[in-house]
Amino acid sequence: MAVAQPVVQVLLEKIFLFLETEGALVVGAREEFKAISDELESMKSFLRDADRRSETEEEVQTWVAQVRDAAYSVEDIIDEFMYRVDRHFSGGNLSGYVNQIVKFPKNVWVKHQMASKLEEIKANITGIKERHQRYHFHSEKEEGVRMRPHGESPLSAEDDVVGMEGYEKTLLDWLLQPRQRSLLSVLGMGGSGKTTIVAKVYNNKTVKKYFQCSAWVTISQKFQVENLFKRMIKEFYKAAKNLIPTDMNKMDYDDLVETIRDCLRQKRYLIVLEDVWNLDLGLWRRIKAAILPFTSNGSAILLTTRNEDVARFSFGVPKCILCIDPLPENKAWDLFCRRAFLSRHCPQQLEPTARDLVNGCRGLPLTIVVMGNLLSSKDKTELEWKKVCQNPNWELSNNPRLEWCKGILLLSYHDLTYHLKLCFQYCCVFPEDYLIKRKRLIRLWIAEGFVEKIEGKTLEEVADTYLEELVCRSMLEVVTKNHFGRAKRVRLHDLLREVGLSISKRQKFCVLCDRGGEDMDKARRLAIHKCDEKISPHFDMLKLRSLFVFDTETTMLSQSYELPKKLKFLRVLELQGIPIAILPNEIAKLFSLRYLNLRGTRIKKAPKALGKLRNLQTLDVCDTEVKELPKSVEHLQNLRNLIMYHYDLKQSDFFDFVQGTRVPFDIRKLESLQVLASIEADDDMIKQLGNMTQLRRIGITKVRSTQVQQLCVTIKNLHLLRSLFLMASDEHEVLQMDDLKCPPPNLARLTLVGKLKSVPSWFGSLNDLTFLFLKYSQLRENPLNQIHALTNLRRLTLSNAYEGTLLHFQPKWFPMLKMLRLWNLSQLNEVRIENGAMPDIEELWMSGCCKLLMLPQGIEYLCKLKELTLDAMPDQFVNRLRGEGSIDRGRIAHIPQINHYDRKSGKMHRESLS
Repeated sequence: MAVAQPVVQVLLEKIFLFLETEGALVVGAREEFKAISDELESMKSFLRDADRRSETEEEVQTWVAQVRDAAYSVEDIIDEFMYRVDRHFSGGNLSGYVNQIVKFPKNVWVKHQMASKLEEIKANITGIKERHQRYHFHSEKEEGVRMRPHGESPLSAEDDVVGMEGYEKTLLDWLLQPRQRSLLSVLGMGGSGKTTIVAKVYNNKTVKKYFQCSAWVTISQKFQVENLFKRMIKEFYKAAKNLIPTDMNKMDYDDLVETIRDCLRQKRYLIVLEDVWNLDLGLWRRIKAAILPFTSNGSAILLTTRNEDVARFSFGVPKCILCIDPLPENKAWDLFCRRAFLSRHCPQQLEPTARDLVNGCRGLPLTIVVMGNLLSSKDKTELEWKKVCQNPNWELSNNPRLEWCKGILLLSYHDLTYHLKLCFQYCCVFPEDYLIKRKRLIRLWIAEGFVEKIEGKTLEEVADTYLEELVCRSMLEVVTKNHFGRAKRVRLHDLLREVGLSISKRQKFCVLCDRGGEDMDKARRLAIHKCDEKISPHFDMLKLRSLFVFDTETTMLSQSYELPKKLKFLRVLELQGIPIAILPNEIAKLFSLRYLNLRGTRIKKAPKALGKLRNLQTLDVCDTEVKELPKSVEHLQNLRNLIMYHYDLKQSDFFDFVQGTRVPFDIRKLESLQVLASIEADDDMIKQLGNMTQLRRIGITKVRSTQVQQLCVTIKNLHLLRSLFLMASDEHEVLQMDDLKCPPPNLARLTLVGKLKSVPSWFGSLNDLTFLFLKYSQLRENPLNQIHALTNLRRLTLSNAYEGTLLHFQPKWFPMLKMLRLWNLSQLNEVRIENGAMPDIEELWMSGCCKLLMLPQGIEYLCKLKELTLDAMPDQFVNRLRGEGSIDRGRIAHIPQINHYDRKSGKMHRESLS
């Protein structure tokens, strides 16, 4: 799979930009660059077809690999040249160096080395171009990808259970009816729907009510028992919304077993072990000791696997096996039509071709969904659909069913534009089943240069459409959504990830350290999934452009991280969550670095060397111990994202739950900055921010009352601002925000932490506001009287924000609201909800309202409410809900999930009142 088309296209864009911006520096080589780009441009039309044919034709595969390697060689020369220029710039001698290049080209590296290398590459590319004629290539015009508009969602995941209702009922019967079976296996090949069925049962309302404790853990192909137990403990604590034990990483096997037993003892529990790959009896005996001793009370272990030996092994306890067969023809057709046609009805002229396609999917749900999504974006013509049907790239391995599935996944990959191909492959660097944050992924794509520039849109907005399209094509799975209903965290299906990795490995796009082998040589990206994994001494670091180090299953004890040598062309360095306290000064040598993620590390001080990374776009020191940035950061002229807030979960109920970072320089010097979160306020800085009209997100902490007037002037100038976080210096400081007569027109998120004398009058003009968080506002007047006019609000939190006794939600108020959180309203004793108020609300959370003794009047009107959470509420309130015969039980019968948290003993305990 030696794919070249995406690589060549991105290189061409890089050459054009290079010649445009650095043309004066490449005297003697400009024509060579131009000739190479012309040759590559003329070959582009053949590459799409060649990429497809390279799957089955070895000669074409060789030709495509040669094009790719030539493109990488040109990129190396450009990077080497810019690195050498930077070395002179760093020495303060740039003008003299430019002079030397222009006036004395015979004596500089450009003429002797750069030009000669380019001449050699040009000759090589010319020969490659001539060879394509031997293979009789037929050019194919590349089609654009239909981008799905914002707000339009892919078809519901409910469609994915078509034809699986019988399996779901069987599992429910096994779990809920009295029985001696305590181990259940769901067996099926990759993509057969195992996880979909089990997830549907796991999230079933009756199941949630029946089992007092539950956990879902995905098993990697290579795992350690201790790390599996740690993930399981985290699941138990997260499900109960308790704080994870701080000493868990220090626990040995016996401690972990005892902790798990403490969680499960005297409870009926359900544990799902997803995707168990192999049968290591020694490992499973150790697992059994922790999770199978208490199953006589109706508890159950449910595992999914592709391995029949794993499914049939009993582990010494009674068990049942549910085998997932391919969908029958009628169910497969139904699922396909739901995905391919918005009307769910196939046009008559397409039915013969569509039937052939569905039959070719062999009843495998994953392939049916992928094929349906792929064809939903195609023109509804017989010719277009037959082109898809006739593609030969289906068989990739010895398993016939898996071959067909991978073939369809490859077909879906080949149908992507070159930008989307690169973005999809990039997701493969993350560990198996890793939850990838949308913003993180977008910033990485931009740093790599995968996002095209479109007039009128930011790079972030364009990248967002890429992610949406990958989701719509079932190339990425949405795990959680934000309050807009858009993807917040995504992950890659393991089968898709394997396909992507095989593509990436062949084309040297990316390799994983633990997979090793000759294919690591000259790879452009390297992912290390354990901190202590050793990089092969044969790995060519000069070719590396991105380095990822993840903290999964780490045994790393050192607090310093030694960067590998010869990383001078690195663009991305990902160290999130790695337990290091020192960042080496060698970081200064990474001239090309565009993305540096130190989030969640133990780093205490950011080195001055950061100021030499003049190409840096994203610097993330969030949740580290860095309290102040070095002054040298002012030199980072290309910085777009500066993320440096510190959030303390343990302080979430208190005022100082977020800390900013000090910036001892003129922030205006960062002219490209769009995201600044969060910075400690000072008088000069607040004035400086008023000139940074390009800012889209800002967070400011430690604001004093004397600074608020100037702050209002500053904010008024930030017309592009979408997200604003303001926090007073303490809970007694007043944020008198009335001077802000004209707030930013596109403001979507607003957080105010500090005392307010009244709700600012300008709130009513925030037509685009979807998120409002008021904390420690200490308002005496009812804030709902002003903020109910925010008709687009999706999420509202009032925390220590109101000192009154009544909140009255009237008809037609908050028509779009999805989540309401009422926290620590100490005087509140009554909540009224009229019929027609908050008609779309799905989640209601009440915490620390010590005088509220009963449910809100009219809660029964909230028909779409899915979850009610009660935290530190009075006993009288809770007792009115507990038990079938309780006073208010009938009023909450429509709510699927009701959580109660009790903290009286000093620890948080969760109780289900569903």
